[in-house]
Amino acid sequence: MNGVAMRGPPQQPQVPQKLRNLDIVLDNPSAIFRPGDKISGTATLELMEESPVYGVRLWIYGTGDTMWDEVKGSSRGGRFQYERYIKELITLYGKPPDNRNPLVEFKLVAGQHSYKFEYQLPHTLPSSFEMPHGGLGQGRVHYHMKLQVDSPNRAVNQTKEVNFRVLGHLDLRKDRHVLQGPVEMSGEKTLGCLCCIAGTIICCARLDKNGYVPGETMHIDIEIINNSSADIITSSVTFEQHTTLFAQAVTRSVSSCIFSISGATIKPGDTGMYHDVIHIPPLPPSRLDGCRLVDIEYMIHVRIEPSGMYSNFELDIPVIIGTEPLEGSFRYVSEGRYTVIPCYASFNFSTGDICEYETTNPEGATSPAYVYYKTIHITELPSDISR
Repeated sequence: MNGVAMRGPPQQPQVPQKLRNLDIVLDNPSAIFRPGDKISGTATLELMEESPVYGVRLWIYGTGDTMWDEVKGSSRGGRFQYERYIKELITLYGKPPDNRNPLVEFKLVAGQHSYKFEYQLPHTLPSSFEMPHGGLGQGRVHYHMKLQVDSPNRAVNQTKEVNFRVLGHLDLRKDRHVLQGPVEMSGEKTLGCLCCIAGTIICCARLDKNGYVPGETMHIDIEIINNSSADIITSSVTFEQHTTLFAQAVTRSVSSCIFSISGATIKPGDTGMYHDVIHIPPLPPSRLDGCRLVDIEYMIHVRIEPSGMYSNFELDIPVIIGTEPLEGSFRYVSEGRYTVIPCYASFNFSTGDICEYETTNPEGATSPAYVYYKTIHITELPSDISR
């Protein structure tokens, strides 16, 4: 009996890869920009042999998105929403990706090809942002560019992506919500009901101001007066970032703790005092102006827990985080031994670590970087920084 050879699906012929290298090099090595800045750089590709191409193109994208899962067992499923800030095409060589004349080809000879490019960012862009609590929801603002080589025989069909960051601008000197002087707030809670009142708890809070930039110190004083018959079991003061996500006409709020201190028991008739200095780490500016999917607020949150069946007493003091400081914000370095210089850094909410941004390796950074006013000894001042 003659044997019959069984054949599988036809194999696609292997196309030899003619592209040796594809890269984007920005003129600004930090890859951090302000809204309205001009991005410029060089796109390069290297071919091992001559090849036809349709085009060499650079896409520039800016997007925001929010996403979270609803409560387990809910029939509504998850939530997702997306918005676009930038979608720009720069044709470096050849033709744009349209279908009007798909047979038109261009030749690229073997060797290296370099293309200069520049693009001015819109003035209304929101800051780059990535929410630190992925398990409770995701919200981000992300920017990147993609270099694309399109060829008819797919021999040089390749892409290269590079992230860049946008740092929004919030000048505390011009924001109408910022107060130059001390900020005081107070609240009072009566324990019990009309037929059985156990007294009152009074909380008075004071900040030296309500607007700060990363790198500053916040001076905070809290006074808790226990005029009730119940013990105050514990009290705490936390500095928090409140993030509100918007998706499909629904909101989700998540709080992230930046700093926290706790106090001891306060007996009836006694007074408890807090005085502390909070260092402001690298944080995105308040509100995230320009983004409709994410809103950011900062709060000093005071929580007081009385004994018994009484509910907790809570007091919130809004704080504004900006990128340009108020006049006189760094008076303490005016003696001449120290100075303050702005840099870029990121903050790890889990560990509390501050990591200065390495401008020589922007692709290696894993989280958004923000302006951070670093205090250094005058002898450490870099030679390229004006005194």
